[in-house]
Formats: sequence, structure tokens, C-alpha cells
Amino acid sequence: MTELTILIPPIVGATIGYATNCLAIRMLFRPHKAIYLFGKRLPFTPGLIPKGQARLAKKLAETIGDKIITPEALTKELIESPILATSTEEIKKAIRENLPQAAEYISNFEHPRLEAEGPEMVKKLINEHVGKLAGMFLDANKIYASIKEGLLDFLAQEENIEMIANKIDEAIDELTQKASIENAFVKVADHVIKHLDIKSIIESRINEFKPEEAESLILSVIRRELHMVMAMGGVLGFIIGWIPVIVG
Repeated sequence: MTELTILIPPIVGATIGYATNCLAIRMLFRPHKAIYLFGKRLPFTPGLIPKGQARLAKKLAETIGDKIITPEALTKELIESPILATSTEEIKKAIRENLPQAAEYISNFEHPRLEAEGPEMVKKLINEHVGKLAGMFLDANKIYASIKEGLLDFLAQEENIEMIANKIDEAIDELTQKASIENAFVKVADHVIKHLDIKSIIESRINEFKPEEAESLILSVIRRELHMVMAMGGVLGFIIGWIPVIVG
């Protein structure tokens, strides 16, 4: 082989490796919607994340609703508030005043099981729909973190806090018609949380994300890592491309 022809296999390998990883990453997000040809949906459409959005929303909502936003956790925060009064209206006022702090508490709360299972679930989705090779180079923790960030944004919006406060008012009115607030505060808090249906709120919020919004959110966090994955594909392809040259 001449010097020029010796370089052809590594260059071809690098090009294929880089292009393959680019395609795999793109398939995580694109296309945003299913594509049909002659009435048949084309394979790998929509992309992995848009396709699995409903399943991901349901799983995250179940985990957060069962493990983090529990009646016990929120009841403790409300009971220990120093400004709680003994009348229904004062309690409503106190809850409204403390909801932003409660939302901040939830946003800053870290649960080991959720932090462990969330990325594993994302990684499993990637392995199933993109392949284990691509999954080796994608940071499931970063992807999971970007999704969680979107959920926490929900709690940071004033209109959402107002909606929760209104639901709490309705639940308190319903319960305090049957028992005195002094003797039933714990029951009120438990009833409020169940009445809110936290799981449904979270699941609905995730499902409301448009595919392009989810893509933008995730890329804003892991864009650098994805570029490194693409570059690594080129490097590995270049190295593998030398094998036939050396063996030959």
C-alpha cells in the first residue's frame, strides 16, 4: 500500500464512527412526530424521547408521588410552621404563605432511591431503543437531571402555586365542616395531598412538554457531552480502521 491508501481505512472508519454516533444522538430527539408511508409508521419514528415521553412521565410521577411528596413530609412542614392559627381562615392564609417555602423544600429535597432509579430508567430506555453502544457514551444522569429540572420549574411558577392553594382551600372547607380544626389538622393535611393528586399533576405537566421543548432543555444541559460522544465515535472508528491495515 502507498502512504495515501494506508490512510483510507482509518479515515473511512473515523467518518463512519462519527456519523453513526451523530445519527444515534439525533434519533434520541428526532423526528418529533411519527412518520407514515403508505399508511405504515416508519421504524424509529418518532425519536426515543418523544416516543417514550408518556411512559417516562408516568414512571417519574409515580416515583415522586410515592417517595418524595408524601403526606407525612408535607404534613410535618405544615404542622411545624410557627404561624399556624386555630381558625380555618387563618390556616388557609398560613398555608398560602408557606406554600412557596414548601415548594422550595421539595425542589431541594434529594432522595437516594429516586436519584438512583431515575437515571437507570433513562439508561434502560436508551439501551432498548438506541442500543447499548450509544448508551455507553450518553450520560443518563445528565438527561435525568434535565427532566427533573423541568418538573421543578413547575413548582417555581406562581400560577401553579396559586392553583395548589385553591385546591387546598377546597379540601379544608370540605373537611372542616365535619370536625374541629384543632383535632383534625393532620387529617386535613393528609386529605389535601390526596385531593391534589400529585401524581396526575406531575404526569400531566411532563406530557405537556412539546418534543422541541424537551430537546432544547436536555441539550442545554448535556450538549458538551453529546459532542464528546460524537468525537469519540470518530476516534474509535479511526483506531478500528487501522486493524485491516495492520493485519494486511
